[in-house]
Amino acid sequence: QENTMTAKTMSKKIGKRVAVYRDGLHVNCHVEDAKVSYSTLRYLVRPVSGRGEIWVNAESTVEILHNTQGEEHAE
Repeated sequence: QENTMTAKTMSKKIGKRVAVYRDGLHVNCHVEDAKVSYSTLRYLVRPVSGRGEIWVNAESTVEILHNTQGEEHAE
């Protein structure tokens, strides 16, 4: 269960690239920080292109992986 992650496990998410889905918008972001707030795992994300940062629920994100050809895809 993701909302019971340890600090060590959460720290592995920092620096990862994720796709954030919010209100019909899909934005590629970097995870800057992670925390559990009111039993909900949240990430502080910053867009790959653009500026700003926002805390989002982890369940509204999908980690972006690279295939062997270097192309991105969401997990």
